[in-house]
Amino acid sequence: NEYRFDSTYEYGQTVSASGKSIFGSAEYEYSSFNTENWTSNFPTLVGNYKARSKGKNNYGSYYYGNTQFFQIVPKKVDVHMSKSTITYGEENPVYIEGLQFNDQLTSFDSLIDDKTKDKWKMTPDVSKIVILNSSGLDVTSCYDFNPIEKEVDVNKRAISISSSSAVFTYTGESFKDENYTITRGSLVEGDSISVIYSEELKATQSNVIN
Repeated sequence: NEYRFDSTYEYGQTVSASGKSIFGSAEYEYSSFNTENWTSNFPTLVGNYKARSKGKNNYGSYYYGNTQFFQIVPKKVDVHMSKSTITYGEENPVYIEGLQFNDQLTSFDSLIDDKTKDKWKMTPDVSKIVILNSSGLDVTSCYDFNPIEKEVDVNKRAISISSSSAVFTYTGESFKDENYTITRGSLVEGDSISVIYSEELKATQSNVIN
């Protein structure tokens, strides 16, 4: 009696197939669909495969059963933002439910609708996700990602700055000074500060006509 394989398996599913022959038990071996590289290990990566039973007669010769075909498809997984509150500039990691075979998330990013607000709608950027298995092989394509949007509270980042002295000709317009020192905290990479003197300056003048 031969084991009947399903036509489709999801990444992460394993099969322990066994059968019987007229000479005793039979084992199963597997190969990629377009090769003849047979192995006794059930495949784990996404792809198209074939299987056959393998028996041994009393004379020591091997014989094979019918070839069966099946495929392994990507596993559907939800992808979440981990935190509901962050400080501006703080990383919000991505969390993936249901990683298989000790696979590890090694790279991620997120999409943000509007950074000017104090609440961000953050969505995992699935194009930036990288997943490696325990051997270091990239198995990102073995997953079908469903990104979940999350509203995240963003706290202000506390910094203190000290502006240098500035001497300039007053024209009635605000004056921008790029010279400053951050005395507490730090800027987020890519951000910058411009110190603008915008307070109205007043002068009193007396005219004397002889």
